[in-house]
Amino acid sequence: MNFWSKTSTTKNILVLDISSGSVGAGLVSLKLNSSPIIISSSRTSLNLQNKPTTETIEKALLESLHKSLVEVGQSSVEKVIISFSSPWITSGLRTYSYKSKIPFIVDQKYISNILNEQESEFAKELNLKYTNKSEVFNSKITSISLNGYDANPKLGKKVSSIEIQMMMNASEKSLIQKIEEEIIKVIGVRDGVLLENFMFAFMTVLTNAFQNVHSALLINMSNETSDFLLVRNGHPLFSISLPVCPAYIARAIQKEFDVPLNVAYSYISLFSEGVLEKEMIERMDKLFGAMEIYWTNEWQKAISSIEGEQTTPNKIFIIGSVPNESVIKTLLSSIFSGHEVVMVDRKSNLMQHLTTASTETGVDDRVSILAAFSKICS
Repeated sequence: MNFWSKTSTTKNILVLDISSGSVGAGLVSLKLNSSPIIISSSRTSLNLQNKPTTETIEKALLESLHKSLVEVGQSSVEKVIISFSSPWITSGLRTYSYKSKIPFIVDQKYISNILNEQESEFAKELNLKYTNKSEVFNSKITSISLNGYDANPKLGKKVSSIEIQMMMNASEKSLIQKIEEEIIKVIGVRDGVLLENFMFAFMTVLTNAFQNVHSALLINMSNETSDFLLVRNGHPLFSISLPVCPAYIARAIQKEFDVPLNVAYSYISLFSEGVLEKEMIERMDKLFGAMEIYWTNEWQKAISSIEGEQTTPNKIFIIGSVPNESVIKTLLSSIFSGHEVVMVDRKSNLMQHLTTASTETGVDDRVSILAAFSKICS
């Protein structure tokens, strides 16, 4: 991906973050040899009903998208980068391995054929799993090992073994079309739309900033779900989505205390402030303890298929501003005790180093990550 022409050193692009409960947008100015500048930004929460359906959720998403695009306030951009998080995306990490006693030639055609074959298999799996037609919007090779060593394949090189790791991303085809149509209708795009997995963008930015971190766990926390990506030596190792989120806690409180959902959310805030009565605090403590055990078991179950000690991260990076996030972060710290937890937010030194905001209020964390990602990819 290259945004630059021979005559231009500045490009305005739009970055969009499609997360589980909101849509974030940022107008970004890219200049050669300088940090990306976020000119304007917006985030709009999805207005969901008490008992949302697939249709009402999609409608709420498109309405939030429209509002964010209007608030960004730009008539035309060079390119649009859209990132998806759960539940709008289905991702797959796939591995191809082959050994032979007779050396064989690995060239770009060989690599491309393997990627195309794996993408076709992934697409077939999605069509069997989901009713609505999915579209694999990008496939990429994340690492290649030749004869047991990480390497960039040279044309015509003979090897006896190869291992290729790939990441593939898909979403509902009709949803992608509606999102692209809305963007083109509200904001003109001169050079097309790029679709991406937010976790891949997050990984790319962090591994570029922390090149000495050999293993890390990345957590993208949203109100309805959280995405986890385990990274080893700069490559994705394992990914999963878990209900580690405020909505899960609120629904558990709603059931425990038999109160409306909005009251349940207020209980979380009052608990974090320590102003609840002793009896309620004890019941909440017990509830949180059960959640911690459940989330720990779900994580351990998820990574049980990974061999060795590769599942032990040096650092844990958490991104995502959500209601009552302090409670979630406390629970996560308990689950991953002994590991260094780094909060990636607009106040962090990392975020201030990655981008520059031209607005006094600054921008949200995910928009900043996408702005930095766009610069790396340019």
